[in-house]
Amino acid sequence: MIGSDYNSLVCNPEDEITYSNYGDAAAAVILEMTEEDTGFIDSIYFTNSVSRKNIMYPENGLSNALQDRSDGKYIKWIPFDGTESMPYVYESFEKLMGRYNLMPNDIGAYCLSQFALANIKLIQNKFDIDDEKIVYVGDRFGYTGTSSPFLALHEGIKSGRIKRGDHLIFWTIGAGYQIITMLYKY
Repeated sequence: MIGSDYNSLVCNPEDEITYSNYGDAAAAVILEMTEEDTGFIDSIYFTNSVSRKNIMYPENGLSNALQDRSDGKYIKWIPFDGTESMPYVYESFEKLMGRYNLMPNDIGAYCLSQFALANIKLIQNKFDIDDEKIVYVGDRFGYTGTSSPFLALHEGIKSGRIKRGDHLIFWTIGAGYQIITMLYKY
């Protein structure tokens, strides 16, 4: 699995949110079949387009930007309250854990979107998750989009916080918004 984003290319240097928050990264996770009881277990995907016009690239469509009919060079970011998505995030965690009779403390580590530490803290508080189980790397790499949960996975393995046999929850959020939650056994 590969995740890659070159976000700084489309971030407006005059926009304090995107320019200071976004980072560039690529990450790859190599999956192999083994005799171990590990791997992908299940996932949930949810979309709600309520804030779709708050984050747009290119702002006026790709054909307009490519044909010089519109500036559209940078991400258009209109600030909004992203916490409106959190009930759906909580529900996705509860459904995945419930399907497999897992409790939040049964999860060895949480590899979450690094977009906003505030969102991570909301999840942590909602499920009473120990600090040690939250892998945060956004302070070092910024928000690297698709690859951010994979960078958290790498950090968790490298630091010894993620061990073979651990259940992991991966979660990310996309503009608009899309919520993707995955249960995995490492």
